[in-house]
Amino acid sequence: MEREITILLLEDNATDAELIKQTLASEGVPAAFEHASSGNQFEDALRNCHPDLIISDFSLPSYNGKAALAAAQLLSPGTPFIFYSGTIGEEAAIEALKSGATDYVLKDKPKRLISAIKRALHEAEQRRLRLDADAQIAAQAQLLDLATDAIIVRDLEDRVQFWNQGAERLYGFSRDEVIGKKSTSFIPAAAHHIFREAKRLTLEQGHWHGEMEHLSKDRKAVVVMSRWTLVRKTTGEPERILAINSDITEKKLLEQQFLRAQRLESIGTLASGIAHDLNNILAPILMACEVLKDVQPDAQAKELIEMARNSAERGAGVVNQLLTFVRGSDGKRSIVQTPALLNEICGVLRKTMPKNITTRCEIDPALPPIKADPTQIHQVLMNLCVNARDAMPNGGKLTVTASTDSESFVVIRVADTGTGIPQDILEKIFDPFFTTKEPGKGTGLGLSTVVGIVKSHGGKVSVESQQGAGTAFEIIFPAVSVGGEPERNSD
Repeated sequence: MEREITILLLEDNATDAELIKQTLASEGVPAAFEHASSGNQFEDALRNCHPDLIISDFSLPSYNGKAALAAAQLLSPGTPFIFYSGTIGEEAAIEALKSGATDYVLKDKPKRLISAIKRALHEAEQRRLRLDADAQIAAQAQLLDLATDAIIVRDLEDRVQFWNQGAERLYGFSRDEVIGKKSTSFIPAAAHHIFREAKRLTLEQGHWHGEMEHLSKDRKAVVVMSRWTLVRKTTGEPERILAINSDITEKKLLEQQFLRAQRLESIGTLASGIAHDLNNILAPILMACEVLKDVQPDAQAKELIEMARNSAERGAGVVNQLLTFVRGSDGKRSIVQTPALLNEICGVLRKTMPKNITTRCEIDPALPPIKADPTQIHQVLMNLCVNARDAMPNGGKLTVTASTDSESFVVIRVADTGTGIPQDILEKIFDPFFTTKEPGKGTGLGLSTVVGIVKSHGGKVSVESQQGAGTAFEIIFPAVSVGGEPERNSD
């Protein structure tokens, strides 16, 4: 024992107090004493000094050992406390130990006091080190909880041992829900081979990093950049694996959207060339139809010529629509008679919708006109109706209604009785590239295109949906007054 220790001594017998000091000095125990001979002095000393050890007599004239022990536990908790008495009995000694005393020594065996002091100080030091270590671990855990990344420690059998708050935020599982459970429970089956290979490389090389797909508590896919480090025992044997996972789900989504945008740009360039070629093909057909009308054909031939001319004009309209989309312009707008346009679209729907879907159109014949690009309005309604068809794979009812709102607006409603849209994604359906369809069956651009066209016409789009009960889209276009300008509402 090298450093000097401070001992608070409660002893009313000066001779016994001096004997304790001499005993420690003879055994080479460096000590400084704070001596108290009464309860008041003892409690004052507890408040004013910070002893490493307390030695107390068990019986004093106006104070007793039990009161001294209670005061020490209150004013100097954790300080080793040794009873040194000539009167303490075995039962009292056992009771004192149960109450929190470190040890007791009889005055007729002063030599044992040295070993009792050394043991008490050693145990106090070990306890202090444990508390410091626990405090350090708690502080480190608190810092790890502040990290935005998910920090996970698991044993070599993949059971989770540590799970910080970043992991709770990323996956939705609380610490209590995952501690002791296999980490593979939040990894989809398709990614298990990646997990096994990553573990093999970590055990062989001591580390691994790469992308991996995980599952959140609500079974949604989460893409993470994962960095694994092998933690070893002091003997060098592998003990556990530390994983730090960063959420890159949004980044991967943006990368996919960028790649899709690049593909669309390439398709647009290709489509532009095809559109010009189609224009060159359709132009002679239209001219030939005009020439054939002048050769005075019979009624049947006239009908066929007119059909060819109408088809060619429709094809030219599709080509112009394609060019408009590629160039990104708003298209050519004119005053459109709304009932005629909508009835034409409804006629197409009745001919093209599957037989298991009933199509019903309710178009108010008194609808006011709108200023619009007819081709783009056709595109908007066909997009919505195709989506409605896809939402009714087993059949259903498609309803298109159009009415006027005090002749200031034209309100078009497209409703189906399909599967509906989950409420948690309803706000995302108009985002570019967002789609609920399987890969290859949807680009995620249909509804974003609808919104873009409607807004460019000064209109609004809204949606209502209930899972299992269908979806209804409502489009509002400003009506046109007699003078040809959109009506201004009173707001």
